[in-house]
Amino acid sequence: MNGQFQEVIYNLNGGIGIITVGLDEEEFIDKTVITVGGQILQPNQLTTLNGYFNEPIRYCGLQKEQENKIMVFHSGENADLFETKNFYYCVYWINEDRIGNVYALGSFRDFHFKNGQWK
Repeated sequence: MNGQFQEVIYNLNGGIGIITVGLDEEEFIDKTVITVGGQILQPNQLTTLNGYFNEPIRYCGLQKEQENKIMVFHSGENADLFETKNFYYCVYWINEDRIGNVYALGSFRDFHFKNGQWK
C-alpha cells in the first residue's frame, strides 16, 4: 500500500475503524455486495444499517485480507494544506442477522437483528 493505514478504536464508544492518508479504497476494500438485517448493501450505497447508525453512512465493501468479514463504512474526511485523512467505521459481519463491534481492546459486542431492530 502507498500511503498511511491505521486501525483504531474510536473514543466515546465509537467502535473500531480505519484512518487513511493517501490511499485509494480499492487498496484495502473489496467492493462486495452483502446482506445485513434483510437489506442488500451495494458498495457506495448510503445506509443506516437498519438503525445501527444514527444517520446514513456510505457502505464501501469488505476489508481485504481479513479472516472475518468486516464491513467498512466511510464516515468522512478532514483535509488541510498537506493531506486528506479519510475516516471509516468497521462492523463485523457474522451472518445476515448478526453483526458485532469492538469498543475496547479485548472486548466484543454482538447485535442480533430481531423484529426490525438491533438488540
